[in-house]
Formats: sequence, structure tokens, C-alpha cells
Amino acid sequence: MAETENKDKVNELKQQITDEVTSKSYEKLQSQYGEDLKGLKDEVANLEKSILLKTNQNEKIPEKSKENTIQKFSEGIDSKGYFTGVGEEGGYYVTERNIPTYFDYMDNNSIVRPRSFNIPADRKTPDAKVTMLKLQQDAAGSFSEATFYPVGEGHDFTETDSKIEQFMLEPKGAGCLAYMSNTLKRNAPAAEKMVGTMLQRAATKYENTKFFSGLGGHEPVGFQNTDAMYTVARNTLAQVKYEDVLAMLKVAMLNEINNYVWLASQSTFNYIVNMVDGGTDLVYKDGKLNGVPLIWTPSASALGSENDLMLCNFQYYVTYIGTALKLESSPHYKFGSNLLTIRAEYTCDGNTWLDKPIKRDDDTYVSPFIGLKATV
Repeated sequence: MAETENKDKVNELKQQITDEVTSKSYEKLQSQYGEDLKGLKDEVANLEKSILLKTNQNEKIPEKSKENTIQKFSEGIDSKGYFTGVGEEGGYYVTERNIPTYFDYMDNNSIVRPRSFNIPADRKTPDAKVTMLKLQQDAAGSFSEATFYPVGEGHDFTETDSKIEQFMLEPKGAGCLAYMSNTLKRNAPAAEKMVGTMLQRAATKYENTKFFSGLGGHEPVGFQNTDAMYTVARNTLAQVKYEDVLAMLKVAMLNEINNYVWLASQSTFNYIVNMVDGGTDLVYKDGKLNGVPLIWTPSASALGSENDLMLCNFQYYVTYIGTALKLESSPHYKFGSNLLTIRAEYTCDGNTWLDKPIKRDDDTYVSPFIGLKATV
């Protein structure tokens, strides 16, 4: 009976408060009731707790609901389910994350320059022509060096005909242009750096190509196009055999063999990795062919072509990098197209200082640049 009276009193008090708030402002209520207004609200709250305790004798009034919200949420969806793979089914909540890593294909590293005789550029005039002196070779390839002869007492000294000549390099320009939209630049700051990296890779590829097979004039003279290049007849057409390796080593400067590297087209792979010596031992081991380091490079020719395999000592090739690689950008050149122009340029030159293969005193010929002919 008492419980029913409490409920009625609560309802009556609530209605009284509602009626009062409806007809009067909060300020008027405060002036009328003063502290009694807060007391009235507290009384309502206490009565509600009393009713709840009567209803749930064995339960504590929860301060916060422990209801499983996931279970509650699942009651409101159908049996189709929600998945990350479809945007409208929940996938929009799984946003993309960009990792600042750029994957690219690097054709090959610089091969000639780090192994060559490199001339440092002058800081004030980096593109100035440079001249050097070198020992002259005669028609046969022998060096016109000074020679000592025995001299008897009172006899004249024998004259020698030692000659020198000038060797000259002058950096030639090379450059590349690339475009990038200003929209991409604004929204992807790393994109400009990525383009710069691509241009650096392109410069390395250009350098390798020209130091190998450049024609001179406005580009370096590649070692393959010099008279110092010595080519050896192939043992078997369209193959690379152990006999070819020995024939090439035979005309190398063996006292400088530690300065040599093999350069091979990947099209020769099967012949090289399966190559054995006179017995059954593999010749290619740990990245070395018959003990000399080997570099796989697309700058070498395809299998069966001349120079698909080469043996080189780049200490006899002189490189001169004038102005180092410089990257510049401008918004003006393609302003009307809303494109940023990126320009890369540098200057370089290269050539061997030898005129021809070297003839030695034992009438053998050796060379720092040896290639395999296409013919037998």
C-alpha cells in the first residue's frame, strides 16, 4: 500500500514541477521556493530509488549499464553482415594508409665511374677542358719509352726516341625534363622527391651506356669504340664456353688482374653458371668467374653478339664529371597546363688514354678492354 502511495506522490510532484516550469520561469521558481526547489528535486530522486529498491530487492542499483552493446547493436542489422571489403557494408571505416616507400626498378648501378681514373672538377670552372700528358704508343702498340743501354767508358750514350702527347677531355652536357601536375605536388609532397630519384637513376643509366658505347662528339667515347678494345674469337657460335674465358684471360694484363671485372649479359646466364673447368668444378662461384668478379649488366650485348661477355680494367679509362647532377623545378614553363617542370642536367666526358692494345717485349698483346667476338 505504501509503495502505491509513493508512486502516486512522485507522479504528483513531477506534474507539479512541470506545471510550474510551464507557467513560470526558472528565476520565478527560485524566488518562490528558494532552496526548497532543489529539495523538491532531491525528494523526487529519493522516492524513485525507493521504488526501484522495492522492485528489485536482490539487485544493486547499477551506476552504469553493463549491457553488451555489440549484442544490442546486432539486433538492429540483418543477417547479411558487415565486411571491410565493401565500402557501404563497413569498409569505409577502414581507411587507406600510405607508407612513404617508393618501389622502383633500378636497371644497374654505376659501373665504370667508380672503377675508373676519375678527374675531379674544378670548383670555379667545373666544365673547363682539361689536358694531360701521356706516353705515346707506336704503330705496333709499344710504348715509346726511354730505354737504358750499356755504356762503355768513353763511349757515347745511345739515344732513345721517347715521346709524349696530349690527352684531352671536355665535359659534354646531358639533361632530362619531367613534368608533374601541381595538384599532385600539393597533395603528395613525396612525389617531387620520387621524380628526382627517377631522374638520378636515368643519369646513371645514361652514363653506363655512354661510357660503354658512346661515339664521341657531344657525348663520351665509350671504351668499346676505341682502338684499345681487343676482341677474341668465340669458340662456338651463340655460346659462351670455358675456352672463351681462358682466351680472354690470356690477353689480360695478368699483373693487374685484381683491377679487372667481367661484364656479362644476363642472356649468357645458363652458360656461365653451368660452366666447368677441365674437370667437373664450376667456374662461377660466389659472384666470381674464374676468380674475377662478375657484374651482370644490360649494357652488355645479347648472347651470341659481340661483347656479350667482356673483361675490363677501368683504371685505363678516364672519366671527368664537370657539373654534378643538378635538379631544378619551375612552375612557369607549363603554367597554362598547371604543370611543374623538373629539369635535371649534368656534364661528363670519358675516354681511354690508350691508342691501341699494348705490345709487350715478348711480342704478346694485352689490353685493359677485352670482348668476345660474335664469330669463331
